[in-house]
Amino acid sequence: MPLELARETGLREGDVIVSLNRTPVRRAEDLARLLDGMRPGTSFQLVIERRGTLYPLNLRI
Repeated sequence: MPLELARETGLREGDVIVSLNRTPVRRAEDLARLLDGMRPGTSFQLVIERRGTLYPLNLRI
């Protein structure tokens, strides 16, 4: 994920992306595949782990 986009979404260094719309994300390729299938304007939920705590982020492409 480009650094500028990551900052806009609220991601911080050290955050781990856990899932996108309840689909587990284990590798960068998983995230890319899931995002590639979305149209502009689509809303989605990204769950991240930050310092051992899970946080949902509601975002839009």
